[in-house]
Amino acid sequence: MAKRKEVIDLTGDMEGPVGKRARSNSPWQKRHEEKQTRKADSATEFGHIDNDERLARELQAQFDLETPNPAQQSPSPTDFGDMGHERSLLQAYVQGVQQVSCAGCRKAFVTEEKDVLSILKQWLGSGSEHSQNKPQQLITGGFLQSWISEVNSALMCPRVLCLTTTCLGCGDKCSTRTHRGEAVGVRDLVWCCDSGRLFLIWALLCGFDRRQSNLNVPTKLRSSQSQPVFQGRQTSGVGYGGDSIRRPWKKYGVKAQSDPEDSATEKIMSCLTALLPSLTCENPTVFDLDPPPVLRSILIHSKLLNKVAELLRNDSLEDATQRLSLYQVALKFVGKLGSHPSTAGATIHCERPEIERGADLLQLSFSYSLASSGKNKAPETNQSIAACLASFDRQSKLMVERSKSDPNNFTAKDSKDMLTLCYSVSGLSDFLLANSGRSFATTEVNESSVLTRHESWHGALALVELPDAEILKSYCLADEAFKIDKPPLGRMKALSLELARLTTGLPPGIFVRHCSSRLDIMKALIIGPKGTPYENGLFEFDLLCGKTFPNEPPKMQFKTTAGGKIRFNPNLYADGKVCLSLLGTWSGEPWQPGCSTILQVLLSIQAMIFCEEPWCNEPGREYASGSQSSQGYNRTVQEWTVQHAVVDWLNQIDNDGLWSDIIVMHFQTSASEILTKVEEWGISHSAREQLRDGLRRISVS
Repeated sequence: MAKRKEVIDLTGDMEGPVGKRARSNSPWQKRHEEKQTRKADSATEFGHIDNDERLARELQAQFDLETPNPAQQSPSPTDFGDMGHERSLLQAYVQGVQQVSCAGCRKAFVTEEKDVLSILKQWLGSGSEHSQNKPQQLITGGFLQSWISEVNSALMCPRVLCLTTTCLGCGDKCSTRTHRGEAVGVRDLVWCCDSGRLFLIWALLCGFDRRQSNLNVPTKLRSSQSQPVFQGRQTSGVGYGGDSIRRPWKKYGVKAQSDPEDSATEKIMSCLTALLPSLTCENPTVFDLDPPPVLRSILIHSKLLNKVAELLRNDSLEDATQRLSLYQVALKFVGKLGSHPSTAGATIHCERPEIERGADLLQLSFSYSLASSGKNKAPETNQSIAACLASFDRQSKLMVERSKSDPNNFTAKDSKDMLTLCYSVSGLSDFLLANSGRSFATTEVNESSVLTRHESWHGALALVELPDAEILKSYCLADEAFKIDKPPLGRMKALSLELARLTTGLPPGIFVRHCSSRLDIMKALIIGPKGTPYENGLFEFDLLCGKTFPNEPPKMQFKTTAGGKIRFNPNLYADGKVCLSLLGTWSGEPWQPGCSTILQVLLSIQAMIFCEEPWCNEPGREYASGSQSSQGYNRTVQEWTVQHAVVDWLNQIDNDGLWSDIIVMHFQTSASEILTKVEEWGISHSAREQLRDGLRRISVS
């Protein structure tokens, strides 16, 4: 009987029966395959790429061509609209994390929220004074307050008979080969593989979110645009004669107290900056070139992006400079997000989805009912980080320009720190804009929306620099201005800060013009607020910052007085005097050097003087709201407003180049509203006819 021959294909993969026997029976073959397997695993886990620079560049170029820049496209549903999809990704990822078990005893590491908190506790190190704290106490008190010993994706099994070190990302026993990064306040930042890197990002953000939730730290904007705070009895027209004082401002210039949250936020963002994917790193891995989609889901569900937006919407450069270290880390974090196509669109350029109140990333990760509650719902959105940065950039560029024109006023250390921050902000803003494909600094205008168009032109015309001669020809404080000579050092910097604050802080309805060479000479125009007898009227003021400003308040003169005949308000005299405690012309909260600002003065006039019942602004009339005297006074002010704050401006538009753009835009966009209100007020027939004639001229101009 002939023997059957079996042929071994040496060029194949030895998948035949003999090949399988030969491979299984050869010790050398086993060792060779194990070696090859370890090599392949190493290349996969650690992203081992040959030191061939040409190959790396080709891979990156190919990736750039194949991956479109999300910022150059219209936002897709997966960017911020389809939150159900994003939460499904997050839920699937956490389910995978729950399957990771010890490589030795197979005990699961993470099954619930407290397991994540315990891991965060271990990162403080055994020698830390907080190491004996309970996990929940750690997050509310000591977590990230001290120097962190090590943040590591590898965890030693707590079982005494095991003690195996396992990667929490891939679930494998950790080898000696690890990746390391550098972060502020962290001695060692270590991860085993790409999966471990992603786990660190998720865990750190969970810790940050839980800390914010437990400490109940709301992400309030550090902005002077906040709503006025009322103290005492509130009436329709709150005046100066009693305890009802509006304070619609935040104090600026005072050295900010050290915020313990700044240190925690700085460490978190520094760690994340080192962990986020980068196309320009020396040895890119798969995570750098093609990050998993769940990374975006983790980021947009975290409170950290809201914190970053809060920092960037700070309208006080002084406050930001005092927290320079935090801001530098925040800018690097934003730059890292904005430099990668996988994260730039959803986290930087697109509006951020609003997460349910009280929910944090850790809770969303483990509460499947909460995670699914946002599905099939169109989320509310917040302003994009790119738009927040654009506002900060306008202040920064203005300060840089002023420093170049007058460098002697920017030689102190705090001034140099401020300019360092300004250059960083401007550089990052320019980079994001260049890589966005379109400007995200402004919101697209819907032509059918009068409100949107109204807000748009207000912002564009809010603060404008004009030639000195154009302002001085109608400036009533010119004589005092020309007497100022040899101002003290630092005054120019203070004026530059005021203008920078006005650049982003002016609310709709307030406009400022200033001289190009004399920053201390300004004019202001305020539109009468809705619901007041001043509604839609235009009221002009001249403002001068004296020689010792900001150690003394500015001087102001009211101009809309019909040639010194009309007293529009108990606090606005016919001779132009403005009674306001901040200006030192009335009792109450005085001007505080280093704290009070021109923005506060303008906001106070808009909110406190142009009020619903100005009769109540007179001392002794605080509680006369709704009285016949107050209603009668309102009718008189309404007549004056139509005649002298509306019709007079319409008649002199050809002779007023200073405010002509605002006059045209305001009366064109508000014509029908003004006519309706005048009819409601019952203004005389002759005044209404003059108004209609003026509005018709504006409509065809």
